Amino acid sequence: EGAWRFGERHKVRAMWFDYSRSRTEALGREIEWGDEVFPVSAEATAKTRFSIYEVAYEYAFLKRETLELTGSAGIHWTQYKATLSATVNGTSGTREASDSAKLDAPLPVVGVRGLWRIHGNFWLDGAAQYFALQYDIYDGSIPDTGIGVLWQPNKWLGIGLGYNRFDVDVELDDND
Repeated sequence: EGAWRFGERHKVRAMWFDYSRSRTEALGREIEWGDEVFPVSAEATAKTRFSIYEVAYEYAFLKRETLELTGSAGIHWTQYKATLSATVNGTSGTREASDSAKLDAPLPVVGVRGLWRIHGNFWLDGAAQYFALQYDIYDGSIPDTGIGVLWQPNKWLGIGLGYNRFDVDVELDDND
């Protein structure tokens, strides 16, 4: 994440987030996904990758020497990919089965951020953002909250360490 302050109360912020996960397990039921049928007890591996790219404008509606509160508006580009693969034993022998699903979606984002000077050149940085999309059979949202500590030795450079939490909530109105 990085920001460029181009005026006393104006910033442009850019952020990139990437998360991948993989898990292997024996299936407890038959799963139909895409063009594949994964039978009960097949050893299946599920892989997911979730990436977010954001560009947002921030305006400081409260700016003091030790406190700054900003509102933000921008756009997130969200990419989600899921793959399911397994070795399937059938009547014609053993075969590898695999199928994937991918979703790329632009999401509008609004949020708030607070910077509070805790001591000298150290700041506490807290933010909350919310993005949502409702399209056709899809309805979802991603709240993003974060907190961090920023060391800013001068006006043009700051280095920080923080924690972000993304909660993904997607609903699909479809029997398949």
